[in-house]
Amino acid sequence: MKHTIADVLTLIFLFLAAALFVMLIYTNYVWGDVNFLQILINLEDGVADLSPAMIMNYIFSILFAVFLMFACSFIFSKNRDLCFISVIFLAFVCYKIDLYGYLKNQYTYSLVYENEYVYPQNLRYDFPSQKRNLVLIYLESMEEGYQKAGSENENLIPNISSYMQNHLSFDGFYQLKNQGFTIAAMVESLCAVPYQKSSFNRRSGYQNFLPQIICMPEILKNNGYNTSFLQASNINFARTGLFLKTHGFSNVYGKDNLKQYFLFKENKGAFNGFRDSILYKQAQTELQKLADHKEPFFFFFFSLDTRAPDFYLDASCQGQKENLKDVVACADQMLNSFLEWMKTQKFYENTTVVVLGNHLKIGKNALLKAFEERKIVNFILNPSPIFKKEKHQKYTMLDMAPTMLNAIGVNFDDKGFGLGRSLLRNIPTLIESEGLKLEAELMKSSKIYQKFEEPKTVSSPQYYPYTVLNKKISEVSDLQCYASYSQTFFDMVFLNEISLSLPKDISKDLILEISFKMLLKKSLKQDIKVYANGHLIDVWHVLAEDKQPLEKSVRIEKKLIDNNKLLLNFEPAEDVLDPPYEGIGVLSVLLKESIS
Repeated sequence: MKHTIADVLTLIFLFLAAALFVMLIYTNYVWGDVNFLQILINLEDGVADLSPAMIMNYIFSILFAVFLMFACSFIFSKNRDLCFISVIFLAFVCYKIDLYGYLKNQYTYSLVYENEYVYPQNLRYDFPSQKRNLVLIYLESMEEGYQKAGSENENLIPNISSYMQNHLSFDGFYQLKNQGFTIAAMVESLCAVPYQKSSFNRRSGYQNFLPQIICMPEILKNNGYNTSFLQASNINFARTGLFLKTHGFSNVYGKDNLKQYFLFKENKGAFNGFRDSILYKQAQTELQKLADHKEPFFFFFFSLDTRAPDFYLDASCQGQKENLKDVVACADQMLNSFLEWMKTQKFYENTTVVVLGNHLKIGKNALLKAFEERKIVNFILNPSPIFKKEKHQKYTMLDMAPTMLNAIGVNFDDKGFGLGRSLLRNIPTLIESEGLKLEAELMKSSKIYQKFEEPKTVSSPQYYPYTVLNKKISEVSDLQCYASYSQTFFDMVFLNEISLSLPKDISKDLILEISFKMLLKKSLKQDIKVYANGHLIDVWHVLAEDKQPLEKSVRIEKKLIDNNKLLLNFEPAEDVLDPPYEGIGVLSVLLKESIS
């Protein structure tokens, strides 16, 4: 029996080692070299949104690992030999993902933030008398090298190339290690820090996204800007919506919002989102809405069609959908059409447009020469004349936040913004002054960065949506508008507070009708305390055997409504909810005046 158990344990060990080995080989094929920190971040932030094709490929990888296990056990009969093979597999995996480097960096602290970080909240910002609008466009995985692609040195992006040659553009882009994905590019370009998580607390992580840091959109919003974001895919992937709502965006729109205007089945594109032609149509609509208001605006959106490995060729372009060359050329044409449309609009004269490739194409780029130095495309249209281009040899996404502020004519009284240095000022960027030492230092732990991640003890309710009485709120995107922090799962919005802006003519008590679910461990019960503007108004008793969804109704006295603002808090016991979910999973909310 002991021998049989040893055989089984050896095979299990061999299978796990082989599975990790094969999955890493496939991951490197698709995404290029990845390290342990990057794997942790993606496991926490976005595995659920893998394409069906990639999920199937990972399943095939596991099946191949089973075959590899049996093949090795057939060739090598001794458990000692099989264990040795397993150790070799695991050693290779640990080496490729730099597990040792990750563990070393967890206990090695850098002083780069103490020495170089400029706190944005401590700066004085001088805006021009007429504030300029800012439009930021991310082009998914768009590289400079597409100007001389393939063996024929074909220019796949002639329009982008023309913009880069004839308008403000910068040479010397360098992509920091572990920052080659979209949410990292957002954090870098808007907050001037890398996305370098130092802790993985899922419970607080899904309510907070670097809550103690100040980013460029917050500076603009606090100075009267109307801030808006649009993307054609799931807004919750990689906690994008949470990041944007935490850092200054008043309006955040994603795939669910586009479904209100376009049929998804007919307009499906890359990454299970809408195609870029739909994105550009909606971007035009949003820009016209923003321009109709008196406030200056900051509008940010990004394309998806060129996202590997599931890139998409729009029906408006000629070519083959599997051919990346045709997809890149199509993206160039659609961007140009959009920019030409912008130039015909009244708001364009006072609008600065920044166009950036968000990051290099993941993995190897077959369209580029192996030895070629890879860079993202970048150009700025209509910048403020206050600042001029300065000579810089090298820059990173860290430098884009201060550069964009200067590009709209905003001056600030220090050497930089966060870890960024403006490319429109004669101050060396950190990658210029520190070289690759900067990259090594940023991968180490930092006590200041850890403070950036500390949860805010008091949330700041967002009251900007106007709540219509007697209208049931049940769409996921609508529910999220009323939540300061939220996370979606199983088509529910998990939250612990709802902030509502009410009509001014309320004369009666209100009735709240809510449908929700709770994640209770087996055979447990939970009391949920319900607060209205800080006053306890009810306690809901929930048992594990209760039929869900739960339907609850509670009266809110008129005297509790403060200046037509209503903040509802739900406080379940923390020890019964499985991470990462905290709060209740809301399906629908109805607020109405009481009959009597």
